[in-house]
Amino acid sequence: MKRLLFPGLLILALVATLLLAAGPVAAKATRTEFKVMETYVETIDPGVAWITADKVFHFRGGADVYEITAFPGEEDLADPRVLGREIITGNLNMKLVDDPCIWVSGPMSGTFLITNEDGYWEGIWTGERNELGHSYAYMVGKGGGGYTGLQIRIHMARETCDWTQPETYTGYILDPGQ
Repeated sequence: MKRLLFPGLLILALVATLLLAAGPVAAKATRTEFKVMETYVETIDPGVAWITADKVFHFRGGADVYEITAFPGEEDLADPRVLGREIITGNLNMKLVDDPCIWVSGPMSGTFLITNEDGYWEGIWTGERNELGHSYAYMVGKGGGGYTGLQIRIHMARETCDWTQPETYTGYILDPGQ
């Protein structure tokens, strides 16, 4: 029994040492939260669209330009590293809906690139346009230029069926520490 006790205590001490050492490293990581607004500017690639016999609207490869700004009166919630020009590409596979505002619902995905004078964010997104025409997506990206080494996570919401209305971006920038 004593032969097993010593190695067990040694392993326990080693695990405790590793966990305590990881604490300061984890403490260096910072998470900066933000809330901004995305507004449509223009379409730069109309992409390819078709409708199948089962009334599913498919769309591939289009690209739209958006401007990301602070909400008026909520400038303190905006992180300047997120503000700037954004290009969104999209892929949709949505059911046609007999409502001129909603018109489609279903899954969507694509890529994004946010640029400003200090750096850029690039990544992927996936989401859904629900039966009310409201759109929700989750975006994951990495930084480049002045933002190299940082990661970004964005929750997008547009709680109206009007595609031209601004979307709300809430999320955070993660600096894993050096």
